[in-house]
Amino acid sequence: MSRSPVVVPKLENDEAVRREDIPTMEEVNVVVRLLREGATYTEVKQKGAEPQTYKTQPAPVMADMMVAAMLTGMRINELCGLIVDDLDLDTGTIHLTQQLDVRTRKRGPLKSRAGRRDIPIAPQLEVILRRQIYEKRPTDWVFCGAQGQSLRSSRLAVYVSRAAKHAGVERVHFHSLRHFFASSLITAGRPIHEVSAVMGHSSASMTLDVYTHILDRDGTGMRDAISSAIGCGIFAGHGHLKAVP
Repeated sequence: MSRSPVVVPKLENDEAVRREDIPTMEEVNVVVRLLREGATYTEVKQKGAEPQTYKTQPAPVMADMMVAAMLTGMRINELCGLIVDDLDLDTGTIHLTQQLDVRTRKRGPLKSRAGRRDIPIAPQLEVILRRQIYEKRPTDWVFCGAQGQSLRSSRLAVYVSRAAKHAGVERVHFHSLRHFFASSLITAGRPIHEVSAVMGHSSASMTLDVYTHILDRDGTGMRDAISSAIGCGIFAGHGHLKAVP
């Protein structure tokens, strides 16, 4: 069997981030649009083979997960493991306590104790979450397959990587969205200890080590920072990600 040339980035790796590792809003918009609308791809499976063309169906849940990753900094398995009961839409908070175990496809421990955290829900994210949990029970997955099943992070990563490769923006993947989120907050001037807490890092020094090349100071309000630094770009920048109930 031939192997796909799509290279899937490592999912969980918070090493020092360079500015060139972080995608732009425009690059993310392109990939989200391809997922939301579907696309026709041409791919050469192996050297010397004829190009193969195939069409992917729209994947709105995957598109919403990408936006959620960009607005929360959550890791892919944390998003896959979210259940309705983790959301408090009245206070605008995600109470993150578990993630999806890729082996059992059930909920399991987070990457570390520091991973247990409360994440602010920006207004733009609330629209997406309300759409995803409509008529679901407290124990249902927030993001799920057509039959209500949990989603495989490896499959999501392949879909996103394929769309990013097709668009020529291969630095767009789930973990780079985590970096996009953190760098947006840092650039907006949020204190490092706040960024560290919402990212689930073990210490502020870890956050400094990872994002040392993009530090800046200024701004107020974590939820406002998320909304203004990221959300406005999603909903106003190009209009591709505007949520429709």
